[in-house]
Amino acid sequence: MSAAQAPRSLRRWLQSTSNRTFVVWPLALLALQALLFSGVAWAVLVAHALWFDRRVRSDEAALLALFGAPYREYVARVKRLIPGVY
Repeated sequence: MSAAQAPRSLRRWLQSTSNRTFVVWPLALLALQALLFSGVAWAVLVAHALWFDRRVRSDEAALLALFGAPYREYVARVKRLIPGVY
């Protein structure tokens, strides 16, 4: 499925987050938790969320070093993963 074929709400969400390529992975882990609903799935979800946050922050630091002020302005107006929240 191409981006143009994605549902409008998903396209809008992806366009309003700074890490579009990272949005789907946490959703997949959340779906895994919903399907398995086990302690192991919860542990994987929490551990991965902590790792994922570190990874995103590391990538943002590298992008800031590379692009400077324009990237800083971009990050100030666009959330990381959840529009309006984080």
